[in-house]
Amino acid sequence: MDVFFGFLIACECNCVQLKVDNTGSGGGSDPGCYLIGAGEPRAPPPSPPPSTLHLQRGGLMMVSPALRSLSSPPFLFFCCLLLLQLPICRSIYCDEDDCYDLLGVSQSANASEIKKAYYKLSLKHHPDKNPDPESRKLFVKIANAYEILKDEATREQYDYAIAHPEEVFYNTARYYHAYYGHKTDPRAVLVGLLLVVSALQYLNQWTRYTQAVTMVKKTPAYKNRLKALELERSGGVTNKKKGLKQIDKNVEEKLSNELELHIQGAEKPSLWNLIGVQFVLLPYTLGKLLIWQSCWFWRYQIKKLPYSWDDACYLTRSCLKITSDAWRNIDVVAVPAELMAVGSTTPCPRTPASELVSRFRECAPRVMLLKVGGFGHLAFCRIAQPPIHTRFAAEDAIQCLFKGVLTNLGSLRELHGLRKCDDEAVVVIKAYKVIRGRSPYPHSLMLSHLFGSFAFVLFDMNSSSILVASDVDGGVPLFWGITSDGCLAFSDHLELLKGSCGKSLAPFPPGCFYSNTLGGLKSYRSPGDRVIAVLENEEEV
Repeated sequence: MDVFFGFLIACECNCVQLKVDNTGSGGGSDPGCYLIGAGEPRAPPPSPPPSTLHLQRGGLMMVSPALRSLSSPPFLFFCCLLLLQLPICRSIYCDEDDCYDLLGVSQSANASEIKKAYYKLSLKHHPDKNPDPESRKLFVKIANAYEILKDEATREQYDYAIAHPEEVFYNTARYYHAYYGHKTDPRAVLVGLLLVVSALQYLNQWTRYTQAVTMVKKTPAYKNRLKALELERSGGVTNKKKGLKQIDKNVEEKLSNELELHIQGAEKPSLWNLIGVQFVLLPYTLGKLLIWQSCWFWRYQIKKLPYSWDDACYLTRSCLKITSDAWRNIDVVAVPAELMAVGSTTPCPRTPASELVSRFRECAPRVMLLKVGGFGHLAFCRIAQPPIHTRFAAEDAIQCLFKGVLTNLGSLRELHGLRKCDDEAVVVIKAYKVIRGRSPYPHSLMLSHLFGSFAFVLFDMNSSSILVASDVDGGVPLFWGITSDGCLAFSDHLELLKGSCGKSLAPFPPGCFYSNTLGGLKSYRSPGDRVIAVLENEEEV
């Protein structure tokens, strides 16, 4: 019996890094000379000192760079701000008037003198005593001045504002805190602040995301991916007039919606990441963190259990100081969602990849084991030579492990200019190299020309990419799963993977291919269809 086995560990970062170079050159000295008026051009006079301004006959004005910087808009704005600070300090308390002058007392007057002055003025200007409209307005100012000066705290703040008019922001904050602080609900202020900050945060994230997407869509890699998706939808048929250079705008918009862009550092904004939402969920987050810490202490400090795969990854990520997003992009072959759906959220694998290799070497003699670029292994053995046997080939850092028979092998040899002694593995490598060098043609176009019963694993060391495919009818059984240390394993030996992959074990779907660089599991028989994982009973596997 032939045993076909291969598993791979690789590294891939599915992110787009954008770098903008803002450097430039240029310069030249700025003489600071301006010619005003008519007449013969003349040589400029000697440069004046940095702090002087010279006017000469003939309309030639020399302005030194130092003085010209004083007339710049930022400096003028700063001067205007200083001039505005003087009236602002008093206007926030008694408008344009002085509170002491309104009551007719000096700044050194005590509380009783201020009270007597107020009662004396109220007898004269109170609306009940004097119906004159001007007296009514004046009494409002007098009452406001008395309210400020009768309280020791507000009077001290007012005296400080008069003595330090340059501290306009500090004085204004103290005034509003004294008069409006006790009247405002802190909860309303907190809610309003969170809403404003969250709105600004969402607007900033959305702006960054749209700018990043616009820049990515201008890159050749995105355009080639868009053309490849169009070829998959059309089955490899293109318009001879337009070719691949022009795509209808409506079609391009539909295809762009199907492409998922993962831009690290400029992710699509989400409501769950806003500060306001995080603040509301803070009790839930703290409770969840407390439960996680308690479980961690119970498992690994008290019971001394071995670390699970997720917890080991967490420790490694913490020691290396890598963010969770960057860590998810490190693994080359990420855990396929199809296996997670088939094997439930927790795959429950039983053995690591190293033990799986040892078990494979023990189960059959004459095992050929190849280490693939430090990422994983390709292994197979020949106990017999049935019609469907295992073949291996390597060319230009591309390894292919093929099992099965191609019925159109002769025509494929002629198409690629191969010899009659070249087997199916060599043909697959040659076809892969042709498609790889003719981007944006998709891999589904290559696989659709392979007829027969087959299954193969191809690894390209140049791009650290894996390509696994099975025929349309599933003539060669192929299974895949996840080991305890997160490795992705492929084999036609069901019992071997059962003891290593646990509940994540599943049959590889016929007519499909898996690629870590092309978005995971896809169908080459129907490129327009989406592959969806279906939960099956354990007895069926």
